[in-house]
Amino acid sequence: MNNNEQPLSATVSTIKGFNPIWLIPLLALFIGAWMLFYTWMQQGPEIQISFESASGIEEGKTKIKVRSLDIGTVTEIHFNDDFDGVIVTAQMLPGAVPFLVKDSAFWVVEPRIDSSGVSGLSTLLSGAYIELAPSNETDRERVFAGLAKPPQTPPDAPGLHITLNSGGRFDFSPGNKIIYKGLDVGQIEDVHFNSSERIVYYNVFVKAPYHELLTENTKFWSISGISVGITSDGLKVKTGTLGTILSGGIEFGVPEDTPLGDKITERSYFKIYSDYEAIFKQNQEHKIAIEYMLLFKESISGLNRKAAVKFRGLTIGEVAEVNVPYQQAKNVLDKNVAIPVRILLYPQAMGLADDNEAKAQVIADVEKWITKGLSASIEIDSILGGTKLVELSYSEDQQQTGVKQFQSHTVIPVAPNAFGKILQNASTLMLQATATLKRFDQVALSADKFVINTTEANLPKAIKTTLNQIDVLAGDLAQGSPLQQELMQTFTALNRVLYELEPLLKQVSEQPNSLIFDRTLKADEQPRAAQ
Repeated sequence: MNNNEQPLSATVSTIKGFNPIWLIPLLALFIGAWMLFYTWMQQGPEIQISFESASGIEEGKTKIKVRSLDIGTVTEIHFNDDFDGVIVTAQMLPGAVPFLVKDSAFWVVEPRIDSSGVSGLSTLLSGAYIELAPSNETDRERVFAGLAKPPQTPPDAPGLHITLNSGGRFDFSPGNKIIYKGLDVGQIEDVHFNSSERIVYYNVFVKAPYHELLTENTKFWSISGISVGITSDGLKVKTGTLGTILSGGIEFGVPEDTPLGDKITERSYFKIYSDYEAIFKQNQEHKIAIEYMLLFKESISGLNRKAAVKFRGLTIGEVAEVNVPYQQAKNVLDKNVAIPVRILLYPQAMGLADDNEAKAQVIADVEKWITKGLSASIEIDSILGGTKLVELSYSEDQQQTGVKQFQSHTVIPVAPNAFGKILQNASTLMLQATATLKRFDQVALSADKFVINTTEANLPKAIKTTLNQIDVLAGDLAQGSPLQQELMQTFTALNRVLYELEPLLKQVSEQPNSLIFDRTLKADEQPRAAQ
């Protein structure tokens, strides 16, 4: 550049007005803000659900559904603070807000096989998802506790929840059916064992409209599987429906001759009886019982605890203990050592009141009845079952002048049972027949001597005729005569038959069902010494 040249000067001018090019970024910013706002408005609330594990749940994939309609998606899974479970975070759609209320239930739907059946097979192809069952509450909630398995009954299902208990036994499982006259009207939802009470409780749901059948006098009893019982009436077989045979169930109803009572409108507690007959046994429970002792010198095989004590076919008590230990039992082979059996008599079962006044009356009456021949014997209760009972009856041979005591209990005398009486009577008959034949022999000999030593002139004609008849009879029954031999052969045959029948009668007496089933050889009960 030449130093003498002058520099050029720029002309600066101000542009007046707004350049339209700036509208493009402003429009883009507005659209972006609107999209963010629209997305935020369409997302709905965020919730958290706690589970024991994250099995089947995936971030960004697992859906939350209500009646197969998607209402949310799992966005995050992490451990809880105690590391004994997981927290699932899910983004819900706006339409899910009415379902997010207190006591709503969440659980993972996946293939499952349990006592209630097979479920979740549709997830084999689509994958697991979280099912939401809203409750009837109105309070909003954003944090929920998930269920380990699907509930047996939807939370909003119409019906009534009740609680049953079966004592200390665990007899049923969740999903077992509740039956009313063959109809499936509900099911067991869950089972809880109260360790302090040692009782198993069952949370049961009875669906509408069958819940209106529940009253304060309703009874529940088990109909699980097949029930086979042998009683004095014979063999009894009871079955429920096919479902209860396979998995068990409970039936309910109001027992016969019992008023319906008031309807149940809120959760109530009921007992589960072992069967329908047990309801009536429960209703006949006795508060007052009187203990007596029976001392048997015969076999007590087949007589068990809880066996009935009857009088003329009516049950008035039960066997409390068999083979009671006592100090006097030094040698079990001593034929004089008796086997004690303790029984209970119930005043209420005798038609009296169930109180101490009736107890005193029975004690006084039994002591009086013992002096008049009251005795006990072991009789067959069921031939099929081989069980026995104690039968009280009166016998003139058992009359006593006083009452004996054993271990501070009144002793009721014992008598032979029916089979023992048959053998005893047969033996007595044989002895009497033998004695009669001997007397006939003596009469025949005396008649012969009398006829020989007496002449016809010394006797009137009538006496002569009578003596001749006696002589003929005596000759027929004389030693060695055909009739006498025939009678002896008959009695000998009878004696042999009775001798051969004695083992069979004893076998049937000790084990009545041995004629039908194979005999199980079992040693007789031996007296136990005091422990």
